[in-house]
Amino acid sequence: MVHLQGVGPEHAWLKDSGRAEYIVANDEEALRGFRLCTQLEGIIPALESAHAIWGTVQIAKTLPKDANVVMVSPALSLPQPDRARR
Repeated sequence: MVHLQGVGPEHAWLKDSGRAEYIVANDEEALRGFRLCTQLEGIIPALESAHAIWGTVQIAKTLPKDANVVMVSPALSLPQPDRARR
């Protein structure tokens, strides 16, 4: 799950109850996710989505080769190619 504004009580409860697991992607990793999506799929993701893309790739690496992986991108994310160039 990508949550950029901090950890709210619902996310804290989900983590503490074991119903959710959270991973971190730093800025460099998010840019790698951005590049992967752009180069492989031709889609320019928002930077928020790029964090999720990187995390999804990392999780997928731990799964069997024939596993199906689904990542849901935030619906309101807008591409920000100018920010990714910096």
